[in-house]
Formats: sequence, C-alpha cells, structure tokens
Amino acid sequence: MDDATRQLAEILIDRSFLENHEKPFLLASGKTSPFYFECSLTTTWPAAMPLIGKLVFERIRGKVAAVGGPTMGADPIAAAVAYFSATTDTPLPWFSIRKAAKDHGTGGWLEGSPPLPGQPVALVDDVLTRGGAMLDGLRAAKESGLAVRVALVILDRQEQDGRARVEQACAEVGAEFVALLTKADVDAVRTARG
Repeated sequence: MDDATRQLAEILIDRSFLENHEKPFLLASGKTSPFYFECSLTTTWPAAMPLIGKLVFERIRGKVAAVGGPTMGADPIAAAVAYFSATTDTPLPWFSIRKAAKDHGTGGWLEGSPPLPGQPVALVDDVLTRGGAMLDGLRAAKESGLAVRVALVILDRQEQDGRARVEQACAEVGAEFVALLTKADVDAVRTARG
C-alpha cells in the first residue's frame, strides 16, 4: 500500500469506521454486520477530498472522458476527481446518475456534465457490499449510451457477493473493477496502529 492510500485508510478509520458487536448495524442489503463504514463522513470532509481526487484520478487518467456515478455516494468523489483533474492536462467533467430517470424536462438519468453517448466513463462509489448501487449505475450508464471503462469504489467491504457481482457486470461491458481499499487493508492499518 502506498503512502497516499495508507493516508486514506487512516482517515476512513478515524472518520468513518464504526464497530459494535453487541448491536450490529443494519446494512442496505437487509443483513447485519458488527462493523459499518459511514464513508460520506470521509468523502465529504474537506481535508480528504484532495487525496480522494488524486487517488481516483491516478487510476482512471487516460482511460475515460468523464467521471460519475450513483447519487449520493459518488457525488463528492466525482467532484473531487474533477477538481483535482483541473490542475492537470486532462481535466475530467463529472456527472451524477439519478436514482430514477427524470419524468420531466429532457428526461434521462444523468445530471451535471456527462460525456456524449459512446464516450468512455468511470463510475465511482464509496462503499461496496452487495454492489446494488454500482450495478444500478452500470445499467443507467448503459441506457444513457455511456461506455463504462472503469468501475471504482473507495472501499470493498469484502462481504456478501458484491465484488463478484460487480466484476461480472464489468466484464460484460468491458470495464475494469478497482477498489482503492478493502476491509482487509483497513484492518491491517488498524492493527499496525495498535
């Protein structure tokens, strides 16, 4: 793990990691877990955003024309990447995928600055458990004519079958799956901290 990724793990531990074995947390999947990551406490934190923008940008640079994903989890990540990319020779606009297609105006799934149909994009999200948000994002991107080339999450919880489900969906559209961190990475940093 490089220094920047370790720094992100440290921030996630300090700001987003919760653990309670007596009263497990209810996950979006309906299952419970003794640990929970409230990643929005990290992805929306001003001190973390430049680091997130840099780490994600480094993994998608040269592969895509825009970055976005399912609202709300992806929004601060995509905005951080776009802001960071503005300091480079390959700026990337960001877009958001709505929870439901608009039934008014121009309709559609996308808000912000999406690329033209057929252009390559990166989809991002904060946490992967079952992969529901990312799978919905992949479907909406396909319906919108976008070519997803990278699907990236900040943290793979390594629970349930989320990674396998998302990797299969990525393989079907020719996209690469990337997790900046896994639960095992976070556990290793927590152990090293004592």
